[in-house]
Amino acid sequence: MVRVLLFSFVVILSVFSFVVTANDDMKSLFSEAYLGGKINYTNIENSCYDHYDKCDISDLGYGVYGGYKISPWLALEVGFNKYGHYEALYQDENIEANINGYSASLLIPIPIPKLESFAGFMRVGGSYLDVNRNSSQNSLMSNDSDFSVLGALGFEYSLNSSWSLRTEYEYIPNVGGSEGHTVSLGVSYIFDSDNKKYYSKKFDGDYEPQISKPKFTAVSSGRKELVSPHEPVVLYFLTDSSELTAEQLYALIPLINFMGKNNDSFLKIVGHTDSKGEEGYNLALSLRRANFVSRYIEDKGISVERIDVTGKGEKMPVVGNKSKEQRKANRRVEVWLTGN
Repeated sequence: MVRVLLFSFVVILSVFSFVVTANDDMKSLFSEAYLGGKINYTNIENSCYDHYDKCDISDLGYGVYGGYKISPWLALEVGFNKYGHYEALYQDENIEANINGYSASLLIPIPIPKLESFAGFMRVGGSYLDVNRNSSQNSLMSNDSDFSVLGALGFEYSLNSSWSLRTEYEYIPNVGGSEGHTVSLGVSYIFDSDNKKYYSKKFDGDYEPQISKPKFTAVSSGRKELVSPHEPVVLYFLTDSSELTAEQLYALIPLINFMGKNNDSFLKIVGHTDSKGEEGYNLALSLRRANFVSRYIEDKGISVERIDVTGKGEKMPVVGNKSKEQRKANRRVEVWLTGN
C-alpha cells in the first residue's frame, strides 16, 4: 500500500512540476516553494501497558510535505505523516492504534563546509497527532488526539537543480502519552529551478554581496558596435564556496544581452581565491568558481565556444591576505569582455 501511494505521489508531482515549469505565471508563483514525499519508520516508545503478550511499537508509514522559502536562512514547512498501525496483545484484550500527524514548522538550513551538494537542516514546530485506539472489548476505546511540539534534524543532498534527497530524524515527545521517534527518507522537488540552481545554500552572518558593475565604451567595428569594458565584472564568493546568489549573477545580464546582439564578442572568465588552504586545492576551487559563472552564461544562450575559462588559484590577489576584508576581496571571479 505504501509503495502504491508513493508511486502515485511521484507521478502526480512529476505532472504538476511539468505544468508549473511550462507556465511562466505559475512558475513565478511557486518560485520559492518546494514539495516532497517520504517513507517513514516510526517507533512509539513506552506505548504498551505492563504484562503484555505482544507489543508492536514500530511500523512503516509515509508522508508528504511542502515548504516556502521565507529567506535564504529560513523556510516555513507543513506536512502530513501516516505514522502507521500499532498493536498490543494482552491476556484478555487486544488494543490497536492508528496514528496520523499534521505538522507546521520552521526549517533552518545548516551549511556544511566543502560539501556543496550537501546541506544540513533543523526543524522546530508543532504537530497535531490524531491517535485512534480500538479495543477488542469496545469498538472505540479512546481518542487521544492532541497537540505536541516537535524537533527534527536532517541532511539534504542535491541531485540536480530541481530534485534533492532528504533524510531526517524527528522527535515528538507526546504521541498519545508516549514518545515518538521517526526516521525518514524523502525526495523533494524545487520549483523554478532556473533561479534556484544558482542560489547558494551557504552563508555567513557578516557577508554582503559585492558587485562591480561594468563600464562600457562603444567601439566601432564595421556595421557592429563592440563593447570594451574598462574593467571586468567582478563577482565575490564566500569562503570555500563556488556558488553565487541569483542577485549577484544578475550583474551579468547587461553583458549577456550585449553578447546576444554581437556575435564578434567573447568572454574571458578568470577565477581566483584567497591564500587560505593548500595551493592545489585553491587552484581547483578557482576553476570551479569560473565554471559556475560560465554555466550560468551558457544557460542564458551564449555558446561555450565564445567563453574562455581559467583558474588562477591564489596567485593573483588584488590586495594582501592578512585580514578578513582583504581575503574577501580576493575570493572572486573576473568576467572580461573581449573582441575576436
